[in-house]
Amino acid sequence: MEVIFPIRGHRCSYQFDDGNVCTFDSYPERITGILLHSLGMIKKFEEGKNLHIRTNGSKQHSVDFKVGDVFLEYHPVSMGEVKK
Repeated sequence: MEVIFPIRGHRCSYQFDDGNVCTFDSYPERITGILLHSLGMIKKFEEGKNLHIRTNGSKQHSVDFKVGDVFLEYHPVSMGEVKK
């Protein structure tokens, strides 16, 4: 598993094979980014273009990924939600 999803580094950053270093907001978002890249759906992450696209000018209000013309917002279920 660590080959596919390496142990997280500082602030969930990840360096892809092409040297592109990307910082994700969370570990689950990082895993999703690695999957999108490995499937060829996003070749290179660009902040504001296909990663963390601001919806009202604030990073606090942004969509996680843009794949082609599709926006993808990812929120994993927390253990508290599972228990409920």
